[in-house]
This record gives sequence, structure tokens and C-alpha cells, in this order.
Amino acid sequence: MPRNAAVTFENLLLPPAEFSDPAAPAYRLCLVLQGEAELSWQQDDRWRSARLRPGMFAPITRPQTTAQLRLSAHQRHLMVTLDDAMVRSVANGCGQTAVALDALSERPFRNPFLARLCAEAYAEAQREDALGRHFQTTVAPILIGSLLRSSGSAPKRDTAGGRALATATLARLRESCLAQLDTPITVARLADWSGLPVGEFCRQLRQRTGTTPHRFVLDLRLARAAELLGHVAPPIADVASRCGFFDQAHLTQAFSRRYGTSPARYRRERLGHAAALT
Repeated sequence: MPRNAAVTFENLLLPPAEFSDPAAPAYRLCLVLQGEAELSWQQDDRWRSARLRPGMFAPITRPQTTAQLRLSAHQRHLMVTLDDAMVRSVANGCGQTAVALDALSERPFRNPFLARLCAEAYAEAQREDALGRHFQTTVAPILIGSLLRSSGSAPKRDTAGGRALATATLARLRESCLAQLDTPITVARLADWSGLPVGEFCRQLRQRTGTTPHRFVLDLRLARAAELLGHVAPPIADVASRCGFFDQAHLTQAFSRRYGTSPARYRRERLGHAAALT
């Protein structure tokens, strides 16, 4: 396969284990070829799980993102790597944004057309002849277009223009999230609350806040946790539950990454500072 191709393929037999895919300047998606297994993956400091069966795609890995994965049984995957620049070029040419693909990082998905196309493209790439190389080069935009279609996005640029989220819409989003922080908040839910299609919502949120939907929600969870930790009660485990973290360890990991200190130490310092002022 061409070393700098816009799309590359790798047939992998994965063992039941926990493993990490290092960050790369590309989108990565995996089509399950053989075997059934439980997949757990970490997304913005939060673990999610789902059953993976042949014909399904695992959640995509975004560019410059390290994927932490756990697989319960052997599976054979076809890993497809798509160049980030090519994805952005195709998305922009269709009046889309690559951020729309964030929706496909939340859960496994099915796309029979995309699955057949990936399998056929891989078979052609294995031929290593002129036609195989030509097929590999020309198939990339079609793969990307099918991914964008799976994300649930539709061309809206002509009607929505280049606007960012309105102030009132952003405020309503924050209120909705804060009222339901103890529940899973998906990109689809955020888009529904905003009244926009997923792809357009992701684009407008990025333009307005400079962040992704996942990071937007995580910031709210951590800010609420910091607020609650400024008081003697509730216990840290309850803070974690109220703010939508799996447990106290999960909160500690995310909180330490953001604030450079543990929740327990943060609480001690805040209470000590408040006592010194009285």
C-alpha cells in the first residue's frame, strides 16, 4: 500500500485484553470481520461499553486522540485509517465539517454500504497492482462521504451560514446539561436540545466555544464537582455520582488532569482558605 495514501487498511486479529492506540493525525475506524465480544472504550475520561458483532463498526477514533480499549474475546478487525486533511477537505466540499464525525465516536454503528465498500477496497489494496493502487486512491472520498452520512449530518451551510450558536441556545444547553449531569449526555441529546442536526450543532458549537461536545459536557461536570467540593458535604463519592462520573476514582482521574490536584486535596485547601478568612 502507498505509504502516504489517504486511506490505508490493516487486517488485525485482536486478543481479549486492554490496549491503547497511540494518537495519530488520522481518523481510525474498525470493521468487525469475525467474532463477537464486549468492547469497552474510554472517551473523555469516561468508560463506555457495547457488544460488537460482525458487520459492525467500533466507535471511530478521532485525530490526535489516544484510544483506550478493552476487548472481552478474540476478534478480527479491518482497521481503516483516513487522513485527517482528506476528511476535512471532503467535508468542507460537501458543506459539512469533520467535527460531525464526533457523533460516531460515541457508540458502535452499522452501515452495510460502508462495510461492503471497506471490504472491497481492502481486497483491491491487497492486489498491489496499478488498478489496486488506483482504487485505493479514489475510494477515500466515497468512504468519507459514507461516514458523514452515518453521522446523521446533512448539508445545512446554505441555510445556517457561518453562524455560531446563539447566546440563548448556548445558555439553554448549559441549563439542560446541569439539570441532568448525573445521566449520560450524548452528542445526539445535545443536538436535540439545540434544535440542530448533529453535524451543524457540532460545527456551531466549535465556532462559538472552540471545543467539542464531549469537552463541553466534561467541563460542566468538572466545574460542578469543583463547586461541590468547596463544601464539607457531600462525600466525594456522592460528588462523583451527582456530576455523572462512574465512581470516585473516575472523578479523581479527570479532576487531577484538569486542576492538577486531587478532589480530596482541593477540598482541604478550599475549606482551609475559607476558615482562614473567617
